[in-house]
Amino acid sequence: MDGATSAVIGAAIGALGGLTGGWFTVLGQRSQHRAEQDRWQKEMRRQAYTNYIAVTKQLSAAQWRMSSCLWHEPLPDQWEAAFREVHDAWAEFSSAAAAVTVAGPRTAADAADVVRTAMSDIQDSAMAWLTAAREAGHGQLEDFNSRFTSAAKAKRKPDKDFQAAARAALDAET
Repeated sequence: MDGATSAVIGAAIGALGGLTGGWFTVLGQRSQHRAEQDRWQKEMRRQAYTNYIAVTKQLSAAQWRMSSCLWHEPLPDQWEAAFREVHDAWAEFSSAAAAVTVAGPRTAADAADVVRTAMSDIQDSAMAWLTAAREAGHGQLEDFNSRFTSAAKAKRKPDKDFQAAARAALDAET
């Protein structure tokens, strides 16, 4: 083998080594990008889930305050103030539910929708109670109180199921 052939072979080996190194660099960058994207997605989901849980609790507390107000307060003005608080809390809850749906995955979005349905049942019972209290002139209406309490208790399982779906989506079970 003469010097020219050795030089060509050496150059080819060098080029092949350079290409191989470049290829590994690209693969490493893709892997790093994917890992960063996964971290970003988990953080976005964590924020959406945490906010959803918080506003669900806030709405629930407002609904319970309205229930207490209807039962204990004789003044319709106080009922209306409690209704406005629930209405405002519902708007925040609805926005947070949409954020969970966008953040995904489907299992968490579906679990959040079951919570939304349970919250809607509570809301419907509270609104029916408020309407009946306006007509009766008082809020001590046992049937409506019982309906509200039953709807509120029925929300417990969907709450737990959503939290489990959120933990699974965040790989928090490992």
